[in-house]
Amino acid sequence: MDAAPGIAVTQAEKNWIRRSRIAGLRDPAVADPTALALAAGVDPTKLRFEWKDYLALDDASVLRRFEKRFGKPAGTNLSLTNGVLTISGAVPFEWYSRVERDALQSPGVISMTEDKMSLTYDPAMALGRLAKSYPIPSGTRATIQDGTLHLAGTAPYEWLASVRGNADKFPGISRIAEDNFQVIYDSRLVLQRFSDRFSLPDSVNASVENGVLFLSGEAPHAWLTRVRRAAPTIPGIKKIDERNLLDVDQQEYQQSKSVIESAFIYFLPNKDNFATEGFAALSRLPDEIRRALTATKRLALEVQIEVHDYADSVGDEKKNFELSQRRSDAVRDFLVKCGFDSSLFNSLGMGAPSAAEKAAPEQFERRVALKVVPKL
Repeated sequence: MDAAPGIAVTQAEKNWIRRSRIAGLRDPAVADPTALALAAGVDPTKLRFEWKDYLALDDASVLRRFEKRFGKPAGTNLSLTNGVLTISGAVPFEWYSRVERDALQSPGVISMTEDKMSLTYDPAMALGRLAKSYPIPSGTRATIQDGTLHLAGTAPYEWLASVRGNADKFPGISRIAEDNFQVIYDSRLVLQRFSDRFSLPDSVNASVENGVLFLSGEAPHAWLTRVRRAAPTIPGIKKIDERNLLDVDQQEYQQSKSVIESAFIYFLPNKDNFATEGFAALSRLPDEIRRALTATKRLALEVQIEVHDYADSVGDEKKNFELSQRRSDAVRDFLVKCGFDSSLFNSLGMGAPSAAEKAAPEQFERRVALKVVPKL
């Protein structure tokens, strides 16, 4: 008995009539004298033990005390040398977490190390850890197999997004498999995500229904372009319906373009001098051109303005062509003096009108017309 870990026998008296007496020191967390007596073939009822408690710090006693406190899972190997606890084999995560936290509180254990240790995970406990942070929705079936979280059924997107982003942070889950899984989107929350990302203008009304983003009202082109490009990347939005949404920059450009192209600058007969009404029309164009150019910048559109002039349908063809060129140049030069870059304009003398245009009134022939075209 004296050789058993956790026991130091100091006195032993063998009696024939009374019970024999054994006295000494015993670590109650390590040694069980009764069990030792039985193992030695001695009837413990014939023995009288007198022990004083003490703390045994030999490796065998320290290891026995540790195992008594923490247990020893099947498949796990433990050894202790000079106070260093070595763990090897297959180790349940839950057991290891407790040991990692509290092992050094076990007297005699001064450090812990691992040797060819592999953690094992109980699927039910791994799922329980996940459900504690992210309660499983009623329509969702969740199981864990070989570290894979299998999801089936239905679940709200918000729950799934959190699980997708954090599931692998839970011990026992390394990946997610969504088997026959349907994501449910709350239209109100989808619209909130859209509004948070794109800062919905006051002039725009938005709603979401069955994955379609409906937009109405008026919106700047830059905002609308960004929405067209990126809105379908927002979970819960599959397509955009903008049939009732007006691109205000496109509208402004088209309106200015229409005004510019509907303006005719008339000239005196056989001269490159502006007629009174022609100069009045020309004087109104610079502001409209500036509005058009401002809109084209917002539309990321490069344009050029063609200046077309038609001379009289009578007279020498060469002279008519030269006259029409001088007239178109005069319009261009006037606009350049108003602050526009000359490269904006393409001055084109067209000569006499075509046969189809000769049916028009005579004054219709002696005019310059502007056309806004994409820049090549």
